[in-house]
Amino acid sequence: MSAIDDRPFPRGALIAAGVMIAASLAMVAGVRLGVLPYQDTFARAHAEAAVAVERDLIFEDGAAGAIVVRDAATRAVVATLPAGEDGFVRGVMRGLAYHRTLNATPHDAPFALRRLTDGGLVLVDPQTERHIDLGAFGVTNKAAFARFLAKEPVARS
Repeated sequence: MSAIDDRPFPRGALIAAGVMIAASLAMVAGVRLGVLPYQDTFARAHAEAAVAVERDLIFEDGAAGAIVVRDAATRAVVATLPAGEDGFVRGVMRGLAYHRTLNATPHDAPFALRRLTDGGLVLVDPQTERHIDLGAFGVTNKAAFARFLAKEPVARS
């Protein structure tokens, strides 16, 4: 046995770690219970921005693993995402579908895609009240959703 094995762990370090853990848990509980104020980063970043353009979209499973994106108002096909492509769009929609399952809300309800006056792009799920700031994922991933705001739907195939 070496001399280091004979020394006890510093008591002050253990107390400090315990206090930090307890304070973290108390703050999280305070926010979750509504005792402490909380404003998410999206709300702070886009506090002054209004909605410039909005389109309600429905994402449906298509043939052979494709995803069909439809305009909710007209039911016109906005885009068809072939299987194995558009991984970012698929990942975001998979996450939102998961939250709808957790909240027992309809999976076929539309999502709102909004371009803000400050240039931001956000995908909103009115069923679960989740907002995804698509600009936070980079220009390419933001563009993957921005194309769905085009005025003209693509022809049905």
